[in-house]
Amino acid sequence: MKGWSTLLGCILIASSLNANPEPGATPRQQTFFELYQTNREEGIPNYITQDFLLLGYSLVRRATLNELETQHLLPRLRTVLDALDAALDGDIESPAAKANREFIEILQALLYDSTEVDSKRAQTELDLILAAQGIVSSPLWGMRIDYSRFRPRGRYTQNAELGAYFRTMAYASAVLFAIQESRATGLDATMADRHLAQALALAEILQQAPLAESYRALNDALRWQFGAGDDLRLNDLLALAKRNEDMPARRQSLLEYARMHQRQPIILDGVIDVSQLEPGVTAQDVLTGWRLLPLRYTPDSAALQQLVYDRVGLYQGDCAGCPRPTSLVILNGQPVKGFPSAMELMALLGSQRADEIVKQRRDDQYQGYPQALRAAQDNLNASQGLSGAQLALLQTGFAAAPADAKRLQALLGFWTWQRYLGVLYSKQSSSPSSKGLQIPQPRSGAKIEPATALYRALGVLVGEHQKYTPDPRWDEFANILAGCARASEKMDRGERLSAEDQAFLNALDKALLTLVGQPDQPIVVDVHTNAATQEVLQEGVGFAAIVVSEGRRGARFTHYEFRWPLAQRLTDEEFTALLRAERVPGSSENQ
Repeated sequence: MKGWSTLLGCILIASSLNANPEPGATPRQQTFFELYQTNREEGIPNYITQDFLLLGYSLVRRATLNELETQHLLPRLRTVLDALDAALDGDIESPAAKANREFIEILQALLYDSTEVDSKRAQTELDLILAAQGIVSSPLWGMRIDYSRFRPRGRYTQNAELGAYFRTMAYASAVLFAIQESRATGLDATMADRHLAQALALAEILQQAPLAESYRALNDALRWQFGAGDDLRLNDLLALAKRNEDMPARRQSLLEYARMHQRQPIILDGVIDVSQLEPGVTAQDVLTGWRLLPLRYTPDSAALQQLVYDRVGLYQGDCAGCPRPTSLVILNGQPVKGFPSAMELMALLGSQRADEIVKQRRDDQYQGYPQALRAAQDNLNASQGLSGAQLALLQTGFAAAPADAKRLQALLGFWTWQRYLGVLYSKQSSSPSSKGLQIPQPRSGAKIEPATALYRALGVLVGEHQKYTPDPRWDEFANILAGCARASEKMDRGERLSAEDQAFLNALDKALLTLVGQPDQPIVVDVHTNAATQEVLQEGVGFAAIVVSEGRRGARFTHYEFRWPLAQRLTDEEFTALLRAERVPGSSENQ
């Protein structure tokens, strides 16, 4: 696999930033809600941490996303695929028409959880998707595809219907109708002509009523939550369809249009042998194209794309006796930066502690790194939608406590949850997330971790959800946050919390659990793929770390980053088993 740079994954580097249990804590493998329930059973007052409220936001978002997918996105996806199937029925005269028929046949098989299709070529492709073993040259698309990405994981292992939805959406958005042939992807000119012919034919069908409305609604439902795509758009294809040119000329015209109108990918998602790029051809060129369901652009992924080879150059570290950075890989015999790091993102957002860790790891010791940082910062500054609001929360949190390791740990856990919730929809960078409380047995002495600015910022973020994705659960969570912010302000002023405040905090875990319906659990998400090493970078949130403050007990995030075999992308269940067996790679020591 010499020379490979994968374009698929996003973010992070090995080792974790976890708090060891504090004096007075009883180490257990417990989740947040289990720990607070233990407090209730043992009569220990709650210590409500910033981590718990950030988790609360993530769980409300998980609950609303689950409902969005099952009640809205899944039915719309069925409508779109059924309409495409009907429109393509019987049209198999040309290679492009036959390939489109097989494409939709595969998507329907995935959606309806079938393991068989009629076409032999489509059956081979379907078998590869279901096996989800790794990087293989696709018999249908003529390009190398990382099939391991189609393994259901995260929220999508709860039942067969969600697993089928995951595979279908993942495959529909992974398939790139590429317009530039290249040895770097394995796509030849004949296949590139067919790709464009397929895309043009599908675009013509998708613009017709009533399918056009269902297709638009499916994409619009995801735009604010996960961002817009950064590939060619449907209207770009429809405009090209009117031109009287042969297919190679159309492809060249479309490539020139994409270069001029910001339709080339900022976040690279695909498998490329960078050593095989032709003179004058870039990775962006060979990954320019259209997707039936676009992968979504997010500013954090775009920023981290700037921090790997070839946006940064060779490793320049001069510490002969030091271990090499975990970000380093050998590509064509040269030491280059193969992985970005969550710490780099946190440093860009204002964490002094994260910046220190980046320097300690020597992740900044690469040619052109300062220029790459500036480009990454530009991507963050251009953020919009929900991802922009979430980044604003992170910036506010770090501005209030830039050197605080506990703040860094809390916001790393929050960011990991948001990556986890968006694993199916967001593009991943690659290398070449109350009122009326009933308290049955009040406990006195509860406190909240003072972090008023962070709680207010979280309230602003929730306000964005109330505006763009209104749901009574966001209203209830806003009330909970307001109560927490008031209690935090009292502590900032040195005031004693009232009995009502303490009762509110002691019942907070029950209120949140009632609101979200499902407790927390360890989570893991693959965020970067490196084909050269046949590994993915996994990021996880483990069992709660216990914090004790003046006899009150609370919970904090634990955060893991580690490499893992590409063909064995972890599910939450597998990650939890590794945690229980204490076999998760990477350190759990403070950094």
